[in-house]
Amino acid sequence: MSDFSAFQNEKFEFHQVDCGDQKRLAEVATLLPEMDVILDDGSHASFHQQLTFVELWPRLKSGGIFIIGADGSGKQRIGTGFAPAVSPDGDSVAFLRSGTGTPFNYPGLWVMDIDGENVTPVATSDNDLAAREPAWAPSGERILF
Repeated sequence: MSDFSAFQNEKFEFHQVDCGDQKRLAEVATLLPEMDVILDDGSHASFHQQLTFVELWPRLKSGGIFIIGADGSGKQRIGTGFAPAVSPDGDSVAFLRSGTGTPFNYPGLWVMDIDGENVTPVATSDNDLAAREPAWAPSGERILF
């Protein structure tokens, strides 16, 4: 396991935590400010990912879907939602948005133009549908979710 805790930068904060230790994850979460991005790159075990999500998700700023240049320039908010997937032709974005009117507030699948226009529900959570991260077919004609 690599330890990057000595690395310091005003835009970066490193915390090394056992993702299977929910108590320690909760302790670390109380030390953190609201964050724009959380990178959990420590484990591929589903149990660890779920614990990390449960403890750190509340620290993530609500916001939206952004288009950002690879060098960090040109940040542009194009919508509100999560788990965006750009279509193969680059013209559309499929994404999830939390539902309303269901006991569990399940997310539904939405699509919008790459510029944030023409936001359209594709599969809403009205029928207890729980959409997952969308993925476009190579043809761009279908979306798996």
